[in-house]
Amino acid sequence: EEFVNSPESEGCGGNYESSQGTIVVNDLCSQYCNACGSMEEIFEEAYMEVLTLQARKKCRFATSECKAMLSNLYSCGNGQPGIEKANPMIQAVVTKEGQKVALESAKLGHPSLHAG
Repeated sequence: EEFVNSPESEGCGGNYESSQGTIVVNDLCSQYCNACGSMEEIFEEAYMEVLTLQARKKCRFATSECKAMLSNLYSCGNGQPGIEKANPMIQAVVTKEGQKVALESAKLGHPSLHAG
């Protein structure tokens, strides 16, 4: 509470400015600022990170393994049969973000090769 309300702080949702740099207040005081996400939000963020890292690792080149992963991810993200067998929390993330991850991961090579 003292940190959040100090003169150097912009309060919850803001920054704390000091000679050593800027600190995002909610990063240190998320519970006080009611900035803690729900278990579902925390899981979604973590699973998205894992999913994105896996896709990047498998899809450095257009291999059959990459194509299969992206095809499955895109299809499951579109609600195709098969996703219902997954854990409900994984289902929620994949149906919400699967197509986006698949399309982003399909951009092989240097980013300058992709317009838009």
